[in-house]
Amino acid sequence: MNNNSFTICYFSDASASLTNEDINSLFDQVNNFNNSHHINGILLFGMGKFFQVLEGDETIVKDLFTDRILNDARHSNIFTVIEKAYDEPIFKNYSSQFNTYKEPEDLTNILSYLRQNRTNSTHNKLERLLSPFGIPLGAK
Repeated sequence: MNNNSFTICYFSDASASLTNEDINSLFDQVNNFNNSHHINGILLFGMGKFFQVLEGDETIVKDLFTDRILNDARHSNIFTVIEKAYDEPIFKNYSSQFNTYKEPEDLTNILSYLRQNRTNSTHNKLERLLSPFGIPLGAK
């Protein structure tokens, strides 16, 4: 196993004081940082919650999560659902860049990708975790 390929996935509650402008600014910051640090994955926002999958070099991903994400006042109640090394990152073939989404209809491609690239049980878990964002599990 390549110990440098690491994934962290978490849910959190968005701060009630966040505006749409704050969310857009956050998404720009996340895209810029993650893409410049070769981190793959997704960030979703919906129903007052964030859902993020981070994949990349173990040290970079762990430092980002510990030093920045856990200390960010724009969200709380952070619940980690995946934190482990993988032979094959889940979103390795999804996109060459980190992706952010704010609308349920944006997720159709993610679900399709997860179904077509199912290599382990984590793909099924991610499909189930996406359901709070208003996406029926049977959607295609």
